[in-house]
Amino acid sequence: METAPPTGLPPGPGARVPAAAAVLAPAAAAVPPDLATCAACLLELFDPGARRHRYAFTGCAACGPRASIAAGPPFARERTALRRFPMCAACAAEYRDPAGRRFRDEAVACPACGPRLSFLGLSGDAALRAAGALVAAGGVIAVKGPGGTRLVCDAANADSVARLRHAGGEPALMVPGPAAAAAFGRLTAQDRRLLASPGAPVLLVPRREGAPAGPPELGLVLPHTPVHHLLLDAVRRPLAVSWAGLPAGPGRRFDDVDGVLGDDLPAVSACGAADGSASGSASGAAFGAADGDTVLRSLGARAGGVRAVAVRRGAG
Repeated sequence: METAPPTGLPPGPGARVPAAAAVLAPAAAAVPPDLATCAACLLELFDPGARRHRYAFTGCAACGPRASIAAGPPFARERTALRRFPMCAACAAEYRDPAGRRFRDEAVACPACGPRLSFLGLSGDAALRAAGALVAAGGVIAVKGPGGTRLVCDAANADSVARLRHAGGEPALMVPGPAAAAAFGRLTAQDRRLLASPGAPVLLVPRREGAPAGPPELGLVLPHTPVHHLLLDAVRRPLAVSWAGLPAGPGRRFDDVDGVLGDDLPAVSACGAADGSASGSASGAAFGAADGDTVLRSLGARAGGVRAVAVRRGAG
């Protein structure tokens, strides 16, 4: 019997892993990869009657940040950035319910007990709404999140994209789904499946005519956190998304942004210990990718398949 490697992505040729090898994998494999927001959590996110309506840290046992918030194996709440956020009674009941989606979900949280966003002196959903309105009006913001910090703007605003390129390099294009992605890049059937996979890769594809101006190759990515989904919903247009991690490389800095959408999660340092600094520190990048991204290059319909450009810790 064989199992696929835990990246959330279909394995390439020769990349299948014997089940015995998976069981005997290094201890680091005990920390699961980050996974894109699942369909059930997405319904909650946009349901006005749900307890987690518009909550930026909505997740369950099947999705959400894992590797990017963990100090190391074993993956337990006290060894993650959520250790300072004790579960409320409602979340604790979900954590203990074997029939529920959040059974033993170490990252379970809600607006009553979990982390909160901050933006220009606002917090919680007010911060998110203000950030979305600023992007829709032509602003460029930094968005801190699992595994890194991204610069974000309205991809249809040429002036904003020029500012983003100056501050953060060539951006990827974040679109709502594979159908929208196909309007900007030339996709194979496998490309569409990869874009929508739980691993949420950045996929490099040939740029179509009519796509925002840029190099012949375009990076496409789907929203994979609640914040991404809510920002896209606020702007109602594709987002240009670039990398702004630390240590900063040439042309990557925060001095040309209109605000930073952050949170009160402590950072998890590279040495495996959590500290009290702001979340989202990262290092390394490829094609504007955050530290948590897997970056793949489509080989097109004739060659078939994809080639890995970069694989980062949050993605498996």
